[in-house]
Amino acid sequence: MTMPYDTLPRGRALRIEDLEATPDDGNRYELIDGVLVVSAAPRPVHAFAGEGLADVLRACLPPGWRVMTTEVGVVLADDTEMIPDITVYPPLGGVPAVPGHHRSERSARLGAATGH
Repeated sequence: MTMPYDTLPRGRALRIEDLEATPDDGNRYELIDGVLVVSAAPRPVHAFAGEGLADVLRACLPPGWRVMTTEVGVVLADDTEMIPDITVYPPLGGVPAVPGHHRSERSARLGAATGH
C-alpha cells in the first residue's frame, strides 16, 4: 500500500514547496527544520480550549490586534512551516507577528477553502 507522502523526496531535508505533494486528507502536515510532522486533526475539546484562549488574548491585546483560530500555514524558514492553533495579527499588517511570514500555495488554498 502506498502512503500519501511516499511521493515526497528522500535523502534531503524537505522544503516548503514539498508540502504541495501532501494530500488534503484531514491530517495536519507541517515542516520543522525540514522534517515532516504529520498529526491528526484536532479534536473538539482542543478546538474549544483554543477558542477560550483566543477570547482571553482578544481581551488582553491592544486595540486593532486580531486573533485567528483558523489553521493557516505560517512560514518561519524555507524548511519550516507550522500550522498554529492560534495566530495573532498586528493592527496594520494582515500578516502574523512572525518575522519572514508568507503563505505557501497550499496554505493559500486551505485559507481560500475556509474563507480566509
